[in-house]
Amino acid sequence: MLENRQVGPDVMKMLVLAKEAAAKAAPGQFFHIRCSEGSDPFLRRPISIYSLDRQSGVIGLLFRVVGRGTRYMSSLGKGSALDMLGPLGNGWPDAGRGHAIVVAGGIGVAPMPALAGKCVESGITVSFLLGARTGQELWAQEDIRHTGAELAVSTDDGSAGHHGFVTGLLLERLAALQGTSGVTVFACGPGPMLRAVQRICKDAEKACYVSLEQRMGCGVGACLGCTVKTTLDSPRYAKVCTDGPVFDARTVVIEDV
Repeated sequence: MLENRQVGPDVMKMLVLAKEAAAKAAPGQFFHIRCSEGSDPFLRRPISIYSLDRQSGVIGLLFRVVGRGTRYMSSLGKGSALDMLGPLGNGWPDAGRGHAIVVAGGIGVAPMPALAGKCVESGITVSFLLGARTGQELWAQEDIRHTGAELAVSTDDGSAGHHGFVTGLLLERLAALQGTSGVTVFACGPGPMLRAVQRICKDAEKACYVSLEQRMGCGVGACLGCTVKTTLDSPRYAKVCTDGPVFDARTVVIEDV
């Protein structure tokens, strides 16, 4: 481990040197991380890829400290070894040659800067819309700007940026891009936000992909602990760990975790 520092209340940013994993990883995928030196807690924790530098082999992880597992992760210091299974899951699809709108709410920002960076490197214009309850919870602004994306922020309490939900910024951006072809929306955040994004994009007839946060047991599709309903006749259910965590928003029923 190269770095493990606090970037907000109960939020940590970790940088890990893992050249072989970085060479295979893609934005939107995750690692299943062992969170103890023994067997308690027994289950690993799924942590999204926050940043990815294949040349240096450095992978960034952003996570909120919510229980024993993530508390253990937060206690690790520089030079510590980290037991990481992955990269796992399916990442973000290609945004094509149009305009990418990245929508992130709260800790849902975790898998988004790596996506924004990939899009910018491919010559795609990126509008990054970041929402949080308060200005103190807008953790990733510096890293987002570093990707080259155009950043706009919103807060529920009006302490920074747009006063209101981040979906208000999405409506404004879609209106500004009316008539523009190739607009794709990518989103990650709490269930209510994702459902609103899903509805907005359906009404606007825009392609939309969502990254779902779900509790996982195995991370490899064996335990069926992370299944979600789909809108398809078959399969009626999908596994977030192997079929996702990224889904076409038209194909999944988004519920609160």
